[in-house]
Amino acid sequence: MSTATGQYAFNFNGQSDQNPFSNANFTAVLSPGTGQILSNLFQHDSGFNHAIYAYNGTSGAYAGTPVTSKFEVHASGVGDSAVGGCLDENKTGFLLEINGTAYRITYYLTGTQNDIVTSGTLGSFTADDLFEITVTKGSPNTLSCKQNGSTITLTTSTYTATLSNMTAVFGLFPDNTGATSVKSFAVDGLSGGSATYQPMIYQRKTLYFI
Repeated sequence: MSTATGQYAFNFNGQSDQNPFSNANFTAVLSPGTGQILSNLFQHDSGFNHAIYAYNGTSGAYAGTPVTSKFEVHASGVGDSAVGGCLDENKTGFLLEINGTAYRITYYLTGTQNDIVTSGTLGSFTADDLFEITVTKGSPNTLSCKQNGSTITLTTSTYTATLSNMTAVFGLFPDNTGATSVKSFAVDGLSGGSATYQPMIYQRKTLYFI
């Protein structure tokens, strides 16, 4: 239960309200892809649009391996997911979704949710819990997820897609009441130059938590 810190960090607490959210260090990579800053939190917009933002700051958005996305979840409502993950410039990679006391890792292939890698139940959830997903490229890719520094799952992906240059992402999937919010975000493992992303059309499959 702490603020996300890392090589680059952004804390929504203390920021002015802004709708839609806009920052030179982030690119919205999910279309329509808009969220807002409201009451010191990153929240869904009025249209309940799904929103994923990729870090593309000049301190180096691309990374070799591994890359870690950290996101502090202020509230987690059932049916609404707070999201962190690692995607390459082709929008291929992995997302960690926190939905109430459930979690899952989803695999995205060129901007489309392809499958669920693994899923499970958190022991508990408390406001402002800090979640992390680290993606280490290889054959296979290795995925490590943590909650407040404790490992949730360590798994290898059966997907053999060769990830190129990765960066960290965060966002929301407000599929129910929109009660979920993110308080801070950070990334570790960056190197190289800034990223260039084309907005991806939202093509998330309807795959439910069990």
